[in-house]
Amino acid sequence: MSGVKQEPRSVSPHCPKPDESEEPLGTAMETGAAKDASVKTENMASELIVTKEMEEVEQHLMAEGEKKEKEMMDKAQQSLNRESHEIRFKRLQHLLQKSNIYSKFLLTKMEQQQNEEKIKMEKLEKKAKKGANSTGPGKGRCLFIYWGGMAQCLSGCLPPMRLWV
Repeated sequence: MSGVKQEPRSVSPHCPKPDESEEPLGTAMETGAAKDASVKTENMASELIVTKEMEEVEQHLMAEGEKKEKEMMDKAQQSLNRESHEIRFKRLQHLLQKSNIYSKFLLTKMEQQQNEEKIKMEKLEKKAKKGANSTGPGKGRCLFIYWGGMAQCLSGCLPPMRLWV
């Protein structure tokens, strides 16, 4: 045993102890040795040869990627078309429903008008019969009904006449 006590190396590779002469272990990457190693790997990379098999594999992978991308785009387009078709169909259904409601509304209005006109005609006929009974035909008093461009005497003394307006 010698009387010289050995101290352990410094923990940090960047801050060696003042009396350390050699490089600490694990610092080769950060020094000039690391630069030499990187130059060697670059030279080796430039020396690598791309074989035809590698090119074929790369082309195959590119074609597969393009095919998958095209399929995804087609699916998205089909989905968009389907959704737009469904939206148009719903709009058409809504318009049909509105037109049905409107046609029913118009039908009820027309029926109301017809009923009102029928009632008016019945009232006029009752008046004409009342007047015809009291004065008689050809006595000088006639009650005319004007209907769609035609005039008709309700007492029956004159034939129907077309009005030229």
